[in-house]
Amino acid sequence: MNAFFYIVSGTVSLILNGLLFLLLARVLLSLMADGEESPLARIYIFCCAVTEPVVAPTRRLLDRIPALQDSPMDFSYLATAFIIILVESALQLA
Repeated sequence: MNAFFYIVSGTVSLILNGLLFLLLARVLLSLMADGEESPLARIYIFCCAVTEPVVAPTRRLLDRIPALQDSPMDFSYLATAFIIILVESALQLA
């Protein structure tokens, strides 16, 4: 049973690290992708498709906080990355 837990936790950790990488790529590519036909734009669209199901619930939750409603910055990426890091840390401690 112990070996099974390590395999599952290692797999989940790998997926979470990949999600963090794609989240960072999405943020950086949003600054660089300039048109829908550029290769960077295609990578950006892929990153959005993969990370949006994870970012959207965090964004909806943060939209309920009155102090963040008028903010020009979208803190959902940072909050999502923080949550992913917390989950990964919890897996390593178990």
